[in-house]
Amino acid sequence: MPSVCWLIMQVFLLILGTLCQQNTLECDHVMGLVEEMKKLGFCFDGTDWENVIRFLVRRNKGVEASEALNGMKLDGFKHDVICYTMVLDAVISAGEFERVDQVFDEMLVSGLVPNIHTYNVYVSGLCKQNKFGDGIYK
Repeated sequence: MPSVCWLIMQVFLLILGTLCQQNTLECDHVMGLVEEMKKLGFCFDGTDWENVIRFLVRRNKGVEASEALNGMKLDGFKHDVICYTMVLDAVISAGEFERVDQVFDEMLVSGLVPNIHTYNVYVSGLCKQNKFGDGIYK
């Protein structure tokens, strides 16, 4: 039988996942809950981090999505191409173009191979910066 602490943690993580699916919440509310949960010692798994990243991406919060990706890494979870692509999309949508190459290069250094969707997002970001040639030679 699971312990009471384990059950409480699962309930809070379920609440976090549900909040991340809502379209009416502000980022500050969700990120505040994440910070409080981390302070209390809650352990996020890869799915929890992916829920937070998706929430931030839907809000065009590129910097925050990138920070959540780093939080995921600090918690020992390996990122996948989908997470990086979501963060790239958020960074581009937020106009944080100085982070685009940083996120893309980090993905490559970690040994992940971009898929066609990743390249579409990346090239779209380059086009929004009028760097048409960089998409051909990168």
